[in-house]
Amino acid sequence: LTISTGKISEILNDNHFFYGHQIKVQKLKDYHIIERYNFSIETLNSEESFFDNIIFTDECKFQNGPDSQMIYRKKGNYSENFFAEFEKFPISVMAWGAIGINFKPDLYFYDDSVNTTTYLEMFEKTHFFQNAQHEFKSWKFFFEQDGAKMHTKNEVLNK
Repeated sequence: LTISTGKISEILNDNHFFYGHQIKVQKLKDYHIIERYNFSIETLNSEESFFDNIIFTDECKFQNGPDSQMIYRKKGNYSENFFAEFEKFPISVMAWGAIGINFKPDLYFYDDSVNTTTYLEMFEKTHFFQNAQHEFKSWKFFFEQDGAKMHTKNEVLNK
């Protein structure tokens, strides 16, 4: 039995299956899974104060309009409800923040997108590591960040 891709698309559309973005899932190798498992077991079995020394960080973009917003609508329906006005170059700002138990440094705002250079400049301007060292009375804290390219560059990891 053979069936054309056009027929498959027709059947999917007739049953209200619409083509959209895939959900991104981090691909982990076996050793990543084992390392995460071992870290979790060691952490849960360690002293309770372990969690007192973790600082979580992340960046976020804020802008004055939709940012890749998607909606569902029936084909051929062009009602005003399904349109969103947008500017070609919207006003936006990137914000960086960190949080830990009893440690909440100020938010830092970037005018442009963040790259390795601007990320390192932020640490210098905010004296982040000096403030964290003062708060934790030593360098005994864990600095958690996601795997964004700017976080994993040698210049950042060696800082």
